[in-house]
Amino acid sequence: MKSHLSVLLAAALVFTLSGSGGIARATSSGSGGPRLSIGDTWTYDSGLKITFLRVIADTRKATASGREKGNAAILLRLEAGNQEPKTVRLRTRLGRDFVVIAANEFPEGVVGIPKSYVIRVASLSPGGSKRGGLNQMRAYALRLAVEVAQ
Repeated sequence: MKSHLSVLLAAALVFTLSGSGGIARATSSGSGGPRLSIGDTWTYDSGLKITFLRVIADTRKATASGREKGNAAILLRLEAGNQEPKTVRLRTRLGRDFVVIAANEFPEGVVGIPKSYVIRVASLSPGGSKRGGLNQMRAYALRLAVEVAQ
């Protein structure tokens, strides 16, 4: 219930981050975050750190028409506010896959709606091969989109 409420409150405001590898900072325009390689960390809005851990599956295949079918799954480590770090799995295509994480957890007895982040995959390259299957891990580059609900 709590995560559904956070999703409903997610604002249409999307921040874009710039930077290459390592740690990136928020900027005010664009449509996706920085390009992350395996092991890179993105610090967003000073309240969220996202680390791209690895690609765990990649069944994407290029079709004869140049379109891509299939799906890929990635692992991210999320560190938000006063919470313990969490490892989450996101998919690239099937459904509208996203994760919602509150900036902070309230102490027992405190009621309110916390600022929350909605995180989804904006792109994962390289695209699928004609045969599908995992590419070499160092070849992957990830862009994430983050929306903030306050």
